[in-house]
Amino acid sequence: MNKPPVGLWYIHISALTVAGTGVFARSIQLPAYQLIAWRALFAGIVLFLFIKIFKKTQKMSLSQWTWLLCFGAATCFHWVTYFHAMQIAGVAVGMLSLFTFPVMTVLFEPIINKTAFHKKDLIAALIVFCGIALMIPEFDLSNQVTQGVFWGVLSAFVWSLRNIYFKKKLSDLPSDQSMMWQLVIVAIMLLPFSAQDVFEISRQDWYLLIALALFCTALPHTLLLASMKTLSAKTSSLISCLQPVYGTLFAFFILSEAPNWQTMVGGVFIIGASIFESLSVIRKTN
Repeated sequence: MNKPPVGLWYIHISALTVAGTGVFARSIQLPAYQLIAWRALFAGIVLFLFIKIFKKTQKMSLSQWTWLLCFGAATCFHWVTYFHAMQIAGVAVGMLSLFTFPVMTVLFEPIINKTAFHKKDLIAALIVFCGIALMIPEFDLSNQVTQGVFWGVLSAFVWSLRNIYFKKKLSDLPSDQSMMWQLVIVAIMLLPFSAQDVFEISRQDWYLLIALALFCTALPHTLLLASMKTLSAKTSSLISCLQPVYGTLFAFFILSEAPNWQTMVGGVFIIGASIFESLSVIRKTN
């Protein structure tokens, strides 16, 4: 039996580390746009130093620069709406509403790439959808949970399209270089609205921002882009569905946000779909 492709390891590590963003979103006492601005700046600096010391940058065409600008803007919108959803509705609701994006990806990718739908992908997407539906509690249309779901689903829509088109347009660009420039674009977009309050940020929040940038931004998002070199966007998306399970566990142990039975059962559905997709990828390499 052959070893699983390295991209599969990348996406699983990415899912585990990026799941910690929910804890940071709830712990850092800053508006979502300001939190994202400093997160992007610090993570961009880390990746710049890494590339400068250990690697050489690849020369990019005008078309690649154009797509990078688009992806940077999409990443900015995705992060701000996602963090806003978690801040107003809690880690579980924010993460779970975001994770409608694998279903969107499975449905959108064949349309955009003009390829056939595969029954197994639709089944996996359906399982994920059922898991998410079980994990989201019943809510009233006028409360903050509803608002969180709205922003999370909107974030999911943008993230799905970003991942599909990245695979299509920039998969040949080094993942760390691509992520670095996207982070720079995010920082440039948001810092003008954030820098005026820099002296009001507490020392504890600065420490948390740096940890968020290093371990939940630079590392996992670079691994996510690297995984797309060997995995399809829909496979990466479905395996990433482990994130809300990890995030819910982190929130329980660190923030004492206890999951209910619906969350636990939904998590089983999501883990099952992720394992199913992972085994499918491994079988293709044998």
